[in-house]
Amino acid sequence: MLAGGVLLAAPAQANPPVADFVVQADGYSSSQDGAQSTAMYNAGMQCAAGGAGVREIILLGSGSDGGGGWWASAMAICGGPPGSGEMPAPY
Repeated sequence: MLAGGVLLAAPAQANPPVADFVVQADGYSSSQDGAQSTAMYNAGMQCAAGGAGVREIILLGSGSDGGGGWWASAMAICGGPPGSGEMPAPY
């Protein structure tokens, strides 16, 4: 930008802090599975997007019910090994 014939540099913008999201699915049950599975899948998508700051996805309890597929999807999207139960950064 020019001001009185002098080139002024644009002010530096500080990068906003990146939040660490930890998504934990604990104790699967038929009533909880949908919400927890969706949370894990969404975390995987955020991780894939590269800007959401997903730090870790942890699975506690059984993933053998309907949530197993969503869990595997989140792991695969983030590059972690499916079924490992814990996926620490970096992915």
